[in-house]
Amino acid sequence: MTDAPTFPGSTGTPSGRPLVTGDGLFLLVVLLAVIAAYLPSLAGGFVFDEHHLVLDNQRLGRWEEIPLAFLRLEEESAAVSHQVGTVGRYRPLPAVLGTVAWHLFKLNPLWWHVVNLALFLMIVTAVISLFRRLCPDPWVYRAAALVFALHPIHAEVVAWVALFGNTLLGLGFTLALLFHLEARRGWGVANGLVSACCLLVALFSRETALVFPLVVFVLEWIGPGREDDAPPPSAPGALWYTLPSILTVILYLVIRWYALGGNLRMTVEGGIPWTPALLTIPAVLSNYLCRLFLPVNLSPVYPVAWIGAVGDPRFWGGLMALGALGFLLLHLATPPGGDTRPARFGFAATLLTLLPFLHLRVLSIHLLEQDRYLFLPSIGFCLLLGLLFRTVVRPAVRPATGVVLLVVVAAGLGGMSFQQSRIWRDDVTLFSRAVEVSPGSSLAHQNLGMAWHIQGRLEQAEERFNHSIALGNRAAGYAGLGDVAFARGNYQAAVEAYEQALSADWNVSAALLRNLGLAYFQIGDDEQSLRTFDLLVSRFPEHPLGFLHAGLLRLSRQDHAGAIERLNTARRLDPSDFNIPYFLGEAHEALGHREEALAAYAAALALSPGFKRAQTRRQALLAGPAVLAPPVASAAPLPAVPAAKEE
Repeated sequence: MTDAPTFPGSTGTPSGRPLVTGDGLFLLVVLLAVIAAYLPSLAGGFVFDEHHLVLDNQRLGRWEEIPLAFLRLEEESAAVSHQVGTVGRYRPLPAVLGTVAWHLFKLNPLWWHVVNLALFLMIVTAVISLFRRLCPDPWVYRAAALVFALHPIHAEVVAWVALFGNTLLGLGFTLALLFHLEARRGWGVANGLVSACCLLVALFSRETALVFPLVVFVLEWIGPGREDDAPPPSAPGALWYTLPSILTVILYLVIRWYALGGNLRMTVEGGIPWTPALLTIPAVLSNYLCRLFLPVNLSPVYPVAWIGAVGDPRFWGGLMALGALGFLLLHLATPPGGDTRPARFGFAATLLTLLPFLHLRVLSIHLLEQDRYLFLPSIGFCLLLGLLFRTVVRPAVRPATGVVLLVVVAAGLGGMSFQQSRIWRDDVTLFSRAVEVSPGSSLAHQNLGMAWHIQGRLEQAEERFNHSIALGNRAAGYAGLGDVAFARGNYQAAVEAYEQALSADWNVSAALLRNLGLAYFQIGDDEQSLRTFDLLVSRFPEHPLGFLHAGLLRLSRQDHAGAIERLNTARRLDPSDFNIPYFLGEAHEALGHREEALAAYAAALALSPGFKRAQTRRQALLAGPAVLAPPVASAAPLPAVPAAKEE
C-alpha cells in the first residue's frame, strides 16, 4: 500500500471516496451558482458547426450508426458537412451520445443544453474532489473550485453543445485522474480499472486526452511519498505509476488503428512553415494566461497574426509576458519557506494540457486561440489561484476577509459567465461579438453573413460576404453571395458566384455543389446541372440529395435505369424521404415494372399516408395496365439553399 500524492499545507484529511467532498453544503452552493450562471444557455439554439453536426446530420436518427461512428473520423460522421477527412478527429463517443440525444429529444435544443450543463455539473463535482484530494486545505480547494466552476472562459464549453465532446473530455479526464489517485491509496485494482475506463471516455471524445500520462507522471514525480517531508520519488518510480495510463493510451491507439483501416490518421500537415508556427507560440500562451486572469471580451474568434522573425517585438513581448506571468504565479502561490510542489504541479498541468493546442501548424489561422482550448488547462490554473489566495490573503488568519473576498470573486465571475453564455444563444449574436472583437477575421464576417442569410436578412448577409472576400476568403465569400442570389431568385448570378467560389478553391463543400446544380437547373441548363450533381455524388458519396437530384434529372431525360440506380442510393442514404420511393415508382412504371412500382408507391405512402400523388398513381396501376408518363424534372423538390458555414 502506497500513499497517493497529496500536497501538504493543511490539517484537512482527503476523502477516501472520489465524489464525496466532505462538505456537501459547499458543493450544493457551488452547483446552484453554476446553474444560475449558465441559465441563459438553456434558452440558446444550435449554433456554429452544430448546423452540420446536429441539425443536418441525418445519421443521428439511425441507431445502426452507433457502431459505425467508431469506424470513421468526426468530419466524416456528419453526413451533410462532407468535409474531406484530413483533420484527423477520431471522436466516436460524441457521435454516440448525439445519437442518443436525438432519439430522446429530437431537435429540441433545450434538452441538449440541459444534458451538456448536467455533464458540466458532474465535472465541477469531480474537480472539487480532485482539488480536495490534492490540497486538503479548505481555503485552497474551495477558492480553486469556485473559480473553476464560475470562470467565464467555460461559457463556450457549456453553451456550445457540439455533440458534448468537450464536456465528455473534461469529465473523463478529471475522473481518470481522480480515480488514479484513489487507486494509489491502496491496492486499488478496481479504482485503477475505473480510471482506465474514464481515460478511454476522454480519449474517444477528444485527442487532447493523450497528454494524460504526462500529467500523471508530473504529479507522481512532484508529489510527496508516504510522508510530507519524504523526498520526491525518482523518475523511474514516477514512470512506474504512470504505466497504467500509458497502456490505456496504447490500447486506444490500437483500437483507432484497426477501426480506421490500419492507419491512425492523426498526422495533419499544415501549410504554415515551422518557423512562424514556433515563434507565435509565446504570444499565444501569454494571451491564454491573460485571458484566464482577466476574462473579458471573450469571443469565438480572436485576432492572431503569425510571427515570422525572431526580431519581431511581438515574439519577445510574448516571451517576456509569459515568463513574468509564470514567475509571478509560481512565486506568489508559494508561501515564504513553504513547499513549492503544489504550485509547480499546477503550473506544469496548465502547460501540459495546453500542449495539443500549441501545434499551430494544424490549426486554422482563424481558430489559433479558442476558449474551449483552456478547459482542461484551467484546472491547473485554478489550483494555482487557490494557492495564491491562501498565500496573499492569508484567510486562516483573517477568515472574515477571506470569505468576503471569495463571495465577491464568485459573484463577479458568475455575472460574467451569465453575460457570456447569453452571447451563445444564436449565430447572429455570437458572430456579431466575433466581428466586434476580431474585425479582421474573414471567418467572423462569413459566419455572421450566414447567420443573417438564415434569417432572411439578405442585404446584411451580402455585406458580410463582401467583407469576407475583401479579407481574402474568396471561396466561402463567393459561395455566400451565390446563396444570396439564389434566395433572391437570381439564378444566373448565383451560378456566376458559385463558379467564382469553385475557381478560388476546388475543394468546396457538398452544399455548394448541390446549390450550383440547382441553380443550373433553374436557368434551364440541364446538361451542366447533371454534370454538377454527378460531380457531387462522386466526391461526396453519402449525400442523399445529390443522388436524388441526379436521379430526377435522369428521369426527365428518359434514362430510367440510371434514374433507378441513383434513386435507390438516395433511398438507402435517406430512408425517411417519401419523395424518393415515389419517384422510384415512376421510374419503374415507365419501364413497365408494375410490381416494383406498386411497392415503391406503397413505401412512399407508408412514410406519408396523405401523399395524394402516390395514392393516385398506385390506384391507377391497380385499376388497369396503363402506364402513366413519368413526370418532368420540374416535379423535383427544390429545397431552400442552406447556409453552409465555414468552420
